[in-house]
Amino acid sequence: ANSIIKFGKDWDNDRDHGIFKGRITLTKAEVESTFNEVIPRIVGSCSNLLSGRKVEHLLLVGGFGESPFLRKRLKETFGVKGVGVVTVDESTKKAAAEGAAIWFIKQLVVARAARSTFGIIIWRPFDIKNVVHTQRKHKAYVDDDGVNKITGFFDTWIKKDAVIGDELCKTFNYQRIYKTLENGLGSFAVDIYAWEGEGHTDWGRDESGNLLPNMRRVCTLKADLSNLTRSLKVQKGPKGQDFWRVEHSVAVLFGGTQLRARLQWYEGDKLCEGPISIIPSSIY
Repeated sequence: ANSIIKFGKDWDNDRDHGIFKGRITLTKAEVESTFNEVIPRIVGSCSNLLSGRKVEHLLLVGGFGESPFLRKRLKETFGVKGVGVVTVDESTKKAAAEGAAIWFIKQLVVARAARSTFGIIIWRPFDIKNVVHTQRKHKAYVDDDGVNKITGFFDTWIKKDAVIGDELCKTFNYQRIYKTLENGLGSFAVDIYAWEGEGHTDWGRDESGNLLPNMRRVCTLKADLSNLTRSLKVQKGPKGQDFWRVEHSVAVLFGGTQLRARLQWYEGDKLCEGPISIIPSSIY
């Protein structure tokens, strides 16, 4: 029979190695091979501890201590030396249960409140009916795809004082446009900023392109896009010129002790993933 082991997050996928949504499927032989590697080390460690000592009992505690395979190997090794292998009874297991409860309670307080509002600076299609957009209508420009755009908007990811739990994960979609592919797809980089001013801000930069006074760069996410070549889409611009569009997503995990991210894109119906480097510029 096969065993399914959960070891990661939903974004951890590697179908070639049997990993899907943070779970890996192992055959009975593969599980046994894992035990065959670790149990000799356990037996060796116990032998070192018992060396030169007169011991009558070896007490096993913890989940792995209930393994029949482990108990059998320990009895084979130490039973002939007069050492009995003992497992805990139900009342003794109370200590392990209490430890598990303490661990769970600690997990509840892992969640923390964001000290600032975090996000990125982006462009948006110009909307003549949007009051915020019309403030800078003189900065609008037509891109190669024929879309009228304005840059400098602040796109909020996490609001100040929002609770960041251990499992908080968000996915953000991006697209890039290329006039030519002579130099390949290059790399993707996006800066994450912290807004430390009061309330909400629509903008991350002023009209001259400078960061607003209370806007601080936190880190940069950077990834190689060379593997996305097969997902390219050739299109025609408003003047009939060819351009290429590549679409991808960035999955960001905010929980835990540090920021983590993965690059995601589709090749047909297949979800592909790649690494993202995080280059800090200050403490997150």
